[in-house]
Parts: sequence; C-alpha cells; structure tokens
Amino acid sequence: MDLELAGRVAFVTGASGAIGGAIARHLALEGVRVVVGYYESEQAAADLVADLTESGHEAHAIRIDVRDSASVDTFVSRATALTGGPDCLINAAGTASFAATTSLTEEAWDSVLDTNLKGAYLCTRAVLPHMLREGSGDIVNVSSIAGSIGSYEGAAYAASKAGLNQFTKSLALELGSVGIRVNAVAPGRIDTPFRRQRAGRYFDFMLAQTPMRRMGTVEEVARAVAFLASRTSSFITGEILTVSGGLDTVFLEHVDPDPGSKLGSV
Repeated sequence: MDLELAGRVAFVTGASGAIGGAIARHLALEGVRVVVGYYESEQAAADLVADLTESGHEAHAIRIDVRDSASVDTFVSRATALTGGPDCLINAAGTASFAATTSLTEEAWDSVLDTNLKGAYLCTRAVLPHMLREGSGDIVNVSSIAGSIGSYEGAAYAASKAGLNQFTKSLALELGSVGIRVNAVAPGRIDTPFRRQRAGRYFDFMLAQTPMRRMGTVEEVARAVAFLASRTSSFITGEILTVSGGLDTVFLEHVDPDPGSKLGSV
C-alpha cells in the first residue's frame, strides 16, 4: 500500500533511540525528509543520518532537550530552516524509571513526566504555528500500553503515558476542524536493547501473557506510526493504536513468579 508520504517532512524526537530511530528510518525509506532529533546519543544520530544519506534519502540530525522550551524552539527553528517546516511531528522521546513508589524519588518522577509528557506538549506547541498556517499536519505520539493498564513499579511511566493519551485525544478535539490530526501508537513489549537488559523472571512472566507469545519489533511500531502519519489514515484522529501482540487484552495479575525474590517491572 502506497502511504503517499514521499516528499513530506517529519520531525522525529528521540530518534537516536531504538524505537525513534526505527521510525525515522522507516519514514525516510518511504520518501519522507526526516529531521532526527536526539539528546545524548549524538553518535547514534549521526550514524543514522549518514546511513540514510548514503542511501539517497534526506536526513538531518539536530540536538533537542524536549524538557526545555528554549531547546525545543531552537530545534524547530533550525529544522524548519533546513526543510521548510514539518508536515508531521513524531513525539518519540521518552524515558522510564522503575521503582516502588516508596523508593521513587521526586527527581525521577519529574524526569519521566517532563520528558514523556511535557516534552510532547512543548514540541507540539512549537510546530503548531507552521501547521496552522498550512492548514494541515499530522502528529503521532509514542505512548505505551502502560498508559491504559498500568505498570508494576512504574507509576511515573504509566502516569506519563496515560497523560499522553489524554493529551492526544484533547488535541484531536481541538485541532480536527483545522486539518491537523493527532494520534498515538501504544507499544507493548518491544525487542529493544533496554528491554533485553531487563530480562529475567518477571520479563518471562510478562512475555508469557502476550497472546502472540513474542516481543514486537521496532519495525512493527514504525509501520504503525507511518500509517498514522500518512494521509492513508486521513479520517483517523484521536486514536490510540495499540501494537502489543494482544497484551492489552489480558487481565494481568502481577504475581511474583518467584515469591522469594523482589522483582522489578520490565
């Protein structure tokens, strides 16, 4: 299916990470002119841009701290100067902190909420003037099934993603009449380096609950994002598209499979 994305411009935050990088790569392969937003992983962003450029695709890497409005505004200004402005914004920047609530620090809480929720707000606010002038635009937020089912010892993460879901729906209500669509993709257990680092008993337990009995791939998430960012989905807005292998359909009892140990979330 032709998604009719060729020639469009996408700003992708968190694009030096596994999921964000896969999204940027997939969009570029669809003919999208991509701006790779990164925070700490400059080399990963540079490598991605070099790989895409060598393959004949247009890509640019620009640093952004999504928690900081000045950094966001600078990113959007520089990216717009290079590309003419975004047709699509993909809010893929994210972080997590897993701990029992009694051990979760205020700093960790703030970091997760500022990155995952405030960051999406700041980036969206920064690109909206351009999209409003154009009378069109597509915004896709990368959420998580944790936003609807919760996360064991991941209260900050789940709260940030639940907020992101409602931010998505509220913006869809606000912007639908002016030609701007806002949707989200909510991945389940996706095979990333971070996920592999947290392998263990609880990880195996959660994987066993997934009806498809496997993790998803970053490419599967990227394909869902590309669909929502394309005009193929032109009558879809305010939706949270779950990419979880059916995990969101399961009633999860967070039972410790090894009662003698204390287990963290995956």
